[in-house]
Amino acid sequence: MSVQLNDSVKVANTTEKEAGEEGDGGVSRSVRLALFTVVTVVVIVGFIGNGLVIYMAFACKKFRVLSTSVYLSALAFSDILQVFTGTFTLNVLASDLWIGFNLRAYSLGACVACEFIIYTVSKISSWCVVAITLERLFVILKPHK
Repeated sequence: MSVQLNDSVKVANTTEKEAGEEGDGGVSRSVRLALFTVVTVVVIVGFIGNGLVIYMAFACKKFRVLSTSVYLSALAFSDILQVFTGTFTLNVLASDLWIGFNLRAYSLGACVACEFIIYTVSKISSWCVVAITLERLFVILKPHK
């Protein structure tokens, strides 16, 4: 009797996967599609917003001479990289919905390179904020020097 029960459960699970109700990891396709849509919007808005910051930092002559523009440009550039590399940490984007393959599963070198870039960019972004804060602190404590 247990053999028949196992066979029927196996058949039920096979038909459910064949019907496309569940994707990788037991997450339904509609949830994966919603997450894909949200992440795509975040990537587009992040790229446009940070791109405008970089453009303004180099386009305005008054702003270009300030050291803050260099810090803000570095922060915007690292945030652009953070937006793009941070999205690869989601399993939904490593599936067939966006890039078509999981880059980390391709090779050990690709996995190590992805992890290195993700963590390095996040640290650069944090330290840019620290540098901007320290510069503003020095300007407040020692004005006109």
